[in-house]
Amino acid sequence: MELKKFSKLLFDLNILCVYRGVLNDNLMRGYLDLIRGLAEEESIEKIFTKYGIFMNGLLAKAELSKYPVVGDAWQNHVLDLILWDENTFSRKAEYLPPSKMGATLIKMVEEDLRTLQDVCSITLDRLHMYFKKNFSWLNKAVFHDPVEFKPMLDVGKTGFPGEKPGEIKEGLLASRDWGQNIPQLSSYYHDMGCGIFGRYLAFRWSVGEGFLPVENPDPITLDNLVGYGDQKKAVLNNTEQFVKGFPANNVLLYGDRGTGKSSTVKALIHHFGRGGRLRLIEVSQDGLIDLPRVMAALSGHAQRFIVFIDDLSFEEYETQYKHLKALLEGGVETRPDNVVVYATSNRRHLVKETFQDRAVGGPVSGEDIHPQDSLEEKISRADRFGVVVTYTTPDQETYLSIVEELAREEGIKMDPQELRSRALRWEMWHNGRSGRTASQFIQDLRGRMNLGENVDGWGGGT
Repeated sequence: MELKKFSKLLFDLNILCVYRGVLNDNLMRGYLDLIRGLAEEESIEKIFTKYGIFMNGLLAKAELSKYPVVGDAWQNHVLDLILWDENTFSRKAEYLPPSKMGATLIKMVEEDLRTLQDVCSITLDRLHMYFKKNFSWLNKAVFHDPVEFKPMLDVGKTGFPGEKPGEIKEGLLASRDWGQNIPQLSSYYHDMGCGIFGRYLAFRWSVGEGFLPVENPDPITLDNLVGYGDQKKAVLNNTEQFVKGFPANNVLLYGDRGTGKSSTVKALIHHFGRGGRLRLIEVSQDGLIDLPRVMAALSGHAQRFIVFIDDLSFEEYETQYKHLKALLEGGVETRPDNVVVYATSNRRHLVKETFQDRAVGGPVSGEDIHPQDSLEEKISRADRFGVVVTYTTPDQETYLSIVEELAREEGIKMDPQELRSRALRWEMWHNGRSGRTASQFIQDLRGRMNLGENVDGWGGGT
């Protein structure tokens, strides 16, 4: 490896066109600083300061990764940048094959990929060999061979990259000419998307900050949700229509607390998101004012988005519902075809309603000339959702069935009558009958048993 190679690589990286966004990555900038220092034969102090900065970032990326590393840690990072980059080609590939793209765009992609292949050809081992050859008098741990890191793997992993990123990365590394891998890369973008929506399953919308990726979304799956089969089926059917590009409705999940409304929505991304295009965007009630901005940002992407509003309800004086109404009914700008709204609420009509509202003469203040119109306006909020799914508190037998199913899933072996008796005592001491209460009971019981605690005399109290 000669200094000329470093200089040529710097030049080629400076003229990246389509994949120029990868140069904004902190690790890539650290790498460029190091290569520039070597090419310009800077002082040893400067070179190894840059080396330390680069390796510090790479160590964190590789050792704390929850997914397998393809190639060495640096190669894996460069490949990730390619898969995550949102650019003209990756955005267009979400919809169209390369054969329907401009020849100039494809040619630029070919050249950029070959440049990034050259970056990956300077592996960590080759870089260390250069250091050992030119700075042999230094006996430092950083030169130990081979250079290898061990990711954490499976620690708290809730799965997005999945198998497809690994497959495309291995295919690129095995290729002699990355410029010939455009069809495979285009197919990946078509299936998985690009940018942050290709990298993460779930997001929170923050007023002022925009989309904030959720690194570890709730791992709940539909199989984990015991009971409420009819409700899950209604939500699942509507979502499947939506994901497949067919007409689908906005959904309101209404009912008692702890019955699994929010969990049902969050489980959808694991059912449809890993191998498909479904993404979840959680918007708080305060963020409803930003709904036009959210819609504008989601429009034009190939993914299908559920805008999720949890625990939705309004007091009389609150007016945020007007922003939601405009979204559900369509204002001057219609809701994008790739967006639906799923909301949960403990209130059937969403807006707080008082007995005073239903008084014959209207509110005592007498300010409302047409009180019936105001009442109809209040109770019609939920009507703007095409599908309303009701979750009610389970009766005792249903509650116990949920407990038994959860115990089976957790591998808890206990006399059925004893389990039921304990579950009922827990329910009386805690939050009443619900799927959440059943889950909390099982988690407590499993924790005690894992600790080796004798639970024979445990009564479920506090």
